[in-house]
Amino acid sequence: VSQSRYTWGMDNLYPYKLYEAYKNSPTHKSLVDSKVEQILGQGIKVENETNLNEYLRFGNTDLNTLVNSLAFDYVLFGGYAIKVAKSLDKKYLHLKGLDFSGVRIGSILNDDGEPTNIVYSRDWNNSLLKENRKVTYSLEKEDDVYVHLVTEPLKCGNRYPIPTYESALPSILCEHEIQLFQIRNIKNNFSDRKSVV
Repeated sequence: VSQSRYTWGMDNLYPYKLYEAYKNSPTHKSLVDSKVEQILGQGIKVENETNLNEYLRFGNTDLNTLVNSLAFDYVLFGGYAIKVAKSLDKKYLHLKGLDFSGVRIGSILNDDGEPTNIVYSRDWNNSLLKENRKVTYSLEKEDDVYVHLVTEPLKCGNRYPIPTYESALPSILCEHEIQLFQIRNIKNNFSDRKSVV
């Protein structure tokens, strides 16, 4: 398995920190969820039920669930990844969203210095476990199984997207710290247990 060439954050766990911020800040969570709902609109309506049933028969996720997952990743992380597998007869494409927090840029670059693969793990904290083992996917469409990567425009030499709310992260993290402070005060009956001299 190819190794990831570029870490995402100092410890390679930056997207997990973004997800923790999402879980811990009610304001941020409601804004992210609202943006996802706006992207989805009224959902995907399929005119040809026969084609949809054929698509679903091969174990594909229904389109609304897929798009919801992709929209969430796009809002929270600034990008999303779709695993595309061609059927044996090359007639059909099977689509599956990859959790974008598990995507890392691979080590193989083309002549233009652009990555030609990604390395994926379900959990980079425990990537040595069998269920989280690293898998390499090509970014080349001619391959039978490849990943389509969509990100916000990359700037300043970054290999990973920067979420649109990045400048608000200190405030988002502060909201959680204030909550923790208030909870500690409530548990202590709003009293400072330090002795007064």
